[in-house]
Amino acid sequence: MAAGGGGGGGHPQVWEDGALVTVEYAVTAHGGGEVDSSAARGKALTFVLGARMACPTLDHSVRRMQVGEEGNIALAASDALDLFDQKDAAPKDSLRDKVKMWFKLVAVQDVRREAAVRATVALQEALARKEAGNTQ
Repeated sequence: MAAGGGGGGGHPQVWEDGALVTVEYAVTAHGGGEVDSSAARGKALTFVLGARMACPTLDHSVRRMQVGEEGNIALAASDALDLFDQKDAAPKDSLRDKVKMWFKLVAVQDVRREAAVRATVALQEALARKEAGNTQ
């Protein structure tokens, strides 16, 4: 993904509300120093699209990305603070104006689509049993 693209770049929407997404990320402050990253935390950021679990800019950006794509977005410092747990919050002095966030979409679990597939398979199996004379 091109720098600054943040998943927009003319890509059609791939993921919808309810998809569970995981991103690796790094947040850098105005001066260029890293404020937070998934590498420093030892874990990626996982959230449900549309559930207000991540800042709106990140939520919107990953909707148009394929797994493995990377993006860069600019965030207001207040949006970046939403990424931090209260106990792990970055010093407020390190977040002035806007910050930059690099991210890479590493996994998606489309929970709704998977549920629809499971329901379809169950209905097909029930229909096959009925046609075979087995109503269990």
